[in-house]
Formats: sequence, C-alpha cells, structure tokens
Amino acid sequence: CYFAMLANVDDNVGRLMKFLDESGLAGNTIFVFTTDHGEMLASQGRYNKMVPYAEAVDIPLIVRWPKRIGAGVKSDVLYTPMDHLPTLASLCSLPIPSIVNGMNLSQAVLGRKGHERDAALMMNYVSHWDYPETNTEWPEWRGIRTKQHTYVKWLNGAEELYDNLADPLQMRNLFDGRRAPEV
Repeated sequence: CYFAMLANVDDNVGRLMKFLDESGLAGNTIFVFTTDHGEMLASQGRYNKMVPYAEAVDIPLIVRWPKRIGAGVKSDVLYTPMDHLPTLASLCSLPIPSIVNGMNLSQAVLGRKGHERDAALMMNYVSHWDYPETNTEWPEWRGIRTKQHTYVKWLNGAEELYDNLADPLQMRNLFDGRRAPEV
C-alpha cells in the first residue's frame, strides 16, 4: 500500500511537471516538493517514524524553477520547514517579515554559497497519534543535527551520537554504544 501511494505521488508530480512545461508556465513557476518526515522501512529494525535517524529526518526537498535554477543543482545546507517562507519570499523578491524565525536560504536553492545554519534542533515531543484510544506512547527525545553529527538524548536518559559523514546509516553510537528505546 505504501509503495502504491508513493508511485501515485510520483506519477502525479510528473503530470504537474509536464503540464507546467507544456503550458509554458514552468519558467515563471517555483515548484516546491517536500514532506514532513521520512519512513524507516525496516532500517535499523524499525518501521515507525518519530525517531531521530537519517531515514526519518532527512526529507526530500525539491525546488524547480527552470528560469533561475539549473538542472541538477544540489545543496547540503541544513534546511528546515521554517525556512520555506523567507526563502520563497526572497526568490520572489518579496520582503521577509521581521517576525519570521526561519532563514533565507535562497542562495543555496540557486546553487550559490551563502549564509547557512550550523545546526538544526529536532525533537519528538508527542504521544502516539491514537494515544487517547490505545495509551500507546512514543519515546520522547530531543536532538541536534549538524552536517557531521547527530546527537540525541531520550527522555529516559539514553544518549546517542553519530558521525553522519563516517557512518551515514548511523549504525555506530559513539556515545556509549547503546541504542534507543524500542518503540
């Protein structure tokens, strides 16, 4: 079912791209594709999201604007959802409201060097979606992610530290070797 839903998304994003290209609107349209989380899909023996591992927190972000962004431009900046508003406002030459907490990462989107964050905070602070019915609890955690490291502290006291460059699958906990609580 999950893979069928992904195939459907893929097909329909393709239809949107085709329409924009054939209608002549692509050159003047900023198309953004992203999601809210990844899925573990049995990586590290887990199926649930709500964990601090790369498969769950490294989410796709595709920005297409043929008039200004070259094909194949990639960036490794730490981009968060709160960066959408300032980044897109800047790309559209609109003023960025002073109350916005995100960063303008339009230079990275355009494939240029620019100001970027050193780290991103991340966390799981909620109970399971059906907690009122089942009392299922998700283990809570707080973490920080840099390009090189991910550090996590679970509310039960367990800690994890990964070198994302040397260990991209995050299999070696450099903190003490223990893994997170089972979900």
